[in-house]
Amino acid sequence: MRKSFAHIVILTALTVLTACGGGGGGGGGGTPAVAPTISSQPAGVTVDDGMPASFAVTATGTAPLSYQWQRNGANISGATAASYNIAAATFNDSGTTFKVVVSNSAGSTTSANAALTVNAVAPVITSQPASQAVTVNDGSASSFSVVATGSAVLLYRWQRMPAGGSFADVNGATSATYTFVTALTNESDQYQVIVSNSAGTVTSNPFILHVTPVGLLITTQPVSQHVSQGMPVTFTVVASGSGVLTYQWQRMPAGGVFADVPGATSSTYSFTAQLPNDGDQYQVAVNNGGVQPSLSLPATLTVSASVIAPSAVMISPAPAGPTYAEGTTLTLNAVVDSGATTPLSYQWQRNSVIIPGEVGDHLTIGQLTAPMEGSAYSVTASNSAGTSIPASFTVHVTGGQLTLLAGTVGGVGSKDGTGSAALFNLPYGAVIDASGNTYVTDKNSHTVRKITPDGVVTTIAGQAGRQGST
Repeated sequence: MRKSFAHIVILTALTVLTACGGGGGGGGGGTPAVAPTISSQPAGVTVDDGMPASFAVTATGTAPLSYQWQRNGANISGATAASYNIAAATFNDSGTTFKVVVSNSAGSTTSANAALTVNAVAPVITSQPASQAVTVNDGSASSFSVVATGSAVLLYRWQRMPAGGSFADVNGATSATYTFVTALTNESDQYQVIVSNSAGTVTSNPFILHVTPVGLLITTQPVSQHVSQGMPVTFTVVASGSGVLTYQWQRMPAGGVFADVPGATSSTYSFTAQLPNDGDQYQVAVNNGGVQPSLSLPATLTVSASVIAPSAVMISPAPAGPTYAEGTTLTLNAVVDSGATTPLSYQWQRNSVIIPGEVGDHLTIGQLTAPMEGSAYSVTASNSAGTSIPASFTVHVTGGQLTLLAGTVGGVGSKDGTGSAALFNLPYGAVIDASGNTYVTDKNSHTVRKITPDGVVTTIAGQAGRQGST
């Protein structure tokens, strides 16, 4: 029994020794990873506005090490190297903080903040607003600009110095460009611009403005007028030129000379027309301080005692007619008695129907066609005093052939009769009444002839070969 127990103890001891020997060597495992440690912190940087800036970190630890830079606590996209570079820092970047997170498989560490300080750069003018002297025309738009560099925000103040004065700010002129309309009063003014920011101020070179006078020009002349006694009259002139324009209206009575009208010193002259003003002429002298004023063309005033209505109107066709071939272009002219007061208005009708828009003293009918045969045209003339008796004219259209109503081709004389038995001596003009009778002036016979639709010719006024007025 004792021998058996001894073998068991020895075997157990060997088993323990074998187990211990297998774990005590240490050669079967790897070296543990070491977390990153920052050995050199990013340093604060101070640069001028527009200059580059750079931040860097030095760290140790088991490779590979990863980097992520942050700006004011937020990751910067793509900034994953041991250094971070800014190509051009701006004044607005001043006070920004930067730090970096360094990491590996064993952990991570964050650097201290590094501040960026950007110094503002005082403004520098790289392009002056103008040369020493600038010449412009009176009334033209002048524009001056300055180009400057420097830290934002750049502020501008344009200044003006009148002759004999001192520089003062121009209200509202606070941009890099100053535009205004010149006047003769700006002659010899000086201008400059002050550019400033938080870092300093710079003033441009001053320049002198010379203003060239522009000559007087009357662009709209007074217009002659015809009015009735007691009606208002207004003459108007439009002129341009340098400086302040002044006006003096002048009147010349019939047979007299031009003389100033007291108090008539504006671009318009208004008054009430009286009969003694009939035939007067009016003009205006325009000046802008020059030695010689510009005179307008004279306008004539015609004054009627009262408005006289047109009593009669006649239609004078061209060509004479009244019978026309197809395709003829016909113009009907309204002739009013000379005593009627103008202006007159007209109204044309065709077959007693108003022709829209035809309110002038003539009516042009396009190419005549066969369906227009027998068309009756009429016209009235009117003014504020009344309307004339209408005049009428009937158009006869043939299919390209003219019909001889009376007289003979080549026959000359003054003889009443029927058809070819009658003779005419230069018939001129023709009108047709409602019954179809034609009336013509036999010019060289000094008579008025009537031709019936059947061709019967009679003399109704005047005596053949005898001139005169009774």
